[in-house]
Formats: sequence, structure tokens, C-alpha cells
Amino acid sequence: MNELRFHEDHKNSNHQPIIDFFHRNPLGTNNPVMTYLSVLAPIDRCVILEDLYNPNVLNSILSDKLLLAYVTSGKQYLAEKVIENSIYNGENDMNIWGLKSKLDLGLAPTRNRAQRLAIYNDFLSKSQNPIEIEFLNLLIDFCNKNYE
Repeated sequence: MNELRFHEDHKNSNHQPIIDFFHRNPLGTNNPVMTYLSVLAPIDRCVILEDLYNPNVLNSILSDKLLLAYVTSGKQYLAEKVIENSIYNGENDMNIWGLKSKLDLGLAPTRNRAQRLAIYNDFLSKSQNPIEIEFLNLLIDFCNKNYE
């Protein structure tokens, strides 16, 4: 089984509140939260998702998001390891096909701190869901501490 911990050297204490959030609110239980997470830089998504990922457990949503983080950060070979793990863990053929179809998406757009904060503040102004508001505040704090 492929243990996927390739970005631990990038991890800092600012990632932990987001990781803790997902321990309380499992990935995939709130669709807007998934969208908000995608605004982070791919390497930060890799750090967070690798921490949550267990290569011996079938988790279609986490596998999909980790694969996307790898693909959009230019780490195609790691995305392929996610697929290998998913096959090994018994993922159904339709989901495997879905994962494979994302391998050619390309790199994510580069955004600076101001752009990310504008996106998050816009989402925050429209949300009334307390879980989403909590997550957006975590992301805003993360952006202020980690991006220029």
C-alpha cells in the first residue's frame, strides 16, 4: 500500500486547525466546504489531505480530493498512487474511471493572498451556515499567516 506523506516538510502549525476541523466535520459532509478548500494552494491541500488520508481505508471523497491536489500541483505520479490505493481497497470501477479522468487537468491557477481573501470574504458574506462560517474563518486566518 502506498503511504502518501510527501509534503510533511511543508506542514506547519497553521495547517493543524484545518486538519482538526475535518476530524470534527468529515470531508464530504458539507459541499461548500469542499469548494472553499479548493481555493488553497495545491501544496497546502496536499498537506491537509495527506494528514487525513489512510491508504488502507476506502474513502472515495478523500481520494478524489487528494488526487486533484496532486494533479493541480504537478505531482501526477502521486495522483496515480491514489488510484492504485483505491483499486487495492476495492473502489468500484465507475469511481476509478472518474479518478483516472482527472489525471490530465493540469496545474491550478496561481492566486496571491489578496485574491484568496477576496474569494473567502465573498463566500463568508453569503453564508449563514455556522460550519461554513467556522471553516471560512479558519481559511482566512490561514491565508493571512501563510500567503504573501
